[in-house]
Amino acid sequence: MTHLTCNLALRNLKQRQGIIIKPADKDSGTAVINKSWYIEECNKQLNDTKFYQKLQDDDLTTNIPLRLKKYVNKMHRDEHIDKTETLFIQSDSNPGSPIVSSKSYPTERISEVFDYHLQPFGSKIPSYVKDINDFLNKIKLNDLHSSTLLATLDVSSLYTNIPHNEGIDACYHNLNMRPNKTIPSYTLCDLNHMILTINNLL
Repeated sequence: MTHLTCNLALRNLKQRQGIIIKPADKDSGTAVINKSWYIEECNKQLNDTKFYQKLQDDDLTTNIPLRLKKYVNKMHRDEHIDKTETLFIQSDSNPGSPIVSSKSYPTERISEVFDYHLQPFGSKIPSYVKDINDFLNKIKLNDLHSSTLLATLDVSSLYTNIPHNEGIDACYHNLNMRPNKTIPSYTLCDLNHMILTINNLL
């Protein structure tokens, strides 16, 4: 397929009314989603009042970038981050978070910072599996009995079912084991709290 043909195919795909194309989370590629299903799933999730509540006005959403900028500036004044890191974290992205991806949302950069500091602890958990190759190496296929049945499962709404306070406490416990605490654990947990509580959906 030539470059011209690829571009033409992509333009035609983009113009289709029955699908939605979004970048997938975790930089895992691009998601092409049936539009009707996408809208139905959005309504299904947002109407679950156990996890979501309707905002009475848009003040909270419009103030999110200012709130984050103020806190990041405080981190810089406290010498927890330098000027370059401050500029990286601060984002003027328009607020809004689709169900499929949180890219370009104001909390995206602080999520990257938090993930950078917490990620090393994930691989130390006994149940940690990086990817399919890691899984195959762990189970040692040659040692499996012929009657062994391999299966997969997924947890529905995993992150929304984790109690925020307990999750933050668990993160704080692990972050305190870092040898380098240039950014204090309590500051990173403040960022974590903002990530968890101010992801408004438009």
